[in-house]
Amino acid sequence: MVKTAKPKIPVKPAIGVVLVILVLAASYIYLTTEKGAPSYSVGDRWTWQVTRRQLDPLTDNVISTLTYDQTVEYLGENTSGNYRAGIFRLTISSQPSQYGKLLRVVEGGEVRELGSESFENDSKVSEYIYSEPILLRKFPLAVGLKFSDSGNVSGNDNTAGAQSVSAFEIRTTEVTARETLMLPVAIDTYKIRTWGTSTGTMTVGGSTNRIFLSWEENLWYSESVKEAVKSTTETTTVVLTQLATSVTKTQEERVLASYTLI
Repeated sequence: MVKTAKPKIPVKPAIGVVLVILVLAASYIYLTTEKGAPSYSVGDRWTWQVTRRQLDPLTDNVISTLTYDQTVEYLGENTSGNYRAGIFRLTISSQPSQYGKLLRVVEGGEVRELGSESFENDSKVSEYIYSEPILLRKFPLAVGLKFSDSGNVSGNDNTAGAQSVSAFEIRTTEVTARETLMLPVAIDTYKIRTWGTSTGTMTVGGSTNRIFLSWEENLWYSESVKEAVKSTTETTTVVLTQLATSVTKTQEERVLASYTLI
């Protein structure tokens, strides 16, 4: 049986560097088979309208705005290293030749982030892997549920010219409320807040730079949709080189445009 929904809604987006994409993607997919939590079928698919804004880090004035569609599709499970992981394919409408794969590990009622891969014209151009899968979500969801985790992540990104990236990440997640959103029909959701930091180094052109990333996300997760129907994220990235310090600040908003559950 196929369920398809296409609420017509206005949108507003935002985005960041390579590490930012990994951090944000981590929050989008929840995979588990425990009672009260979602289980997925190959072909399940969600599309969000995304608005991404780059802000002036001093004034918060909007410097640029990018709007696009983001689609995630469940491909099934595969073995990655020592883990059995669920594989989700991520595409965005503004970059049709590129796609990503998000890797999730299920351990009982917990969902953990294993890593991600990016491809261009079917050739792998970046990879990020946690030394141990980091905790993303616990089920069943309940208001007041709160947990934290930390871990090391490393990888590389040819598109950004980064031969290597290594960072230590800390994140905290809290279920703060039950809310009903009109999108445009009423959808019951759990409001989930996640915040954290990632600190480490990035090697570009033989030079090793310090990086610091902090973020806060609020998302509204629907048990019937098996996904977030809305999310807002603010991210600040600081890169320290031998010559200068650069600061980038972004805001991103995603609103569910359509979904199909097999």
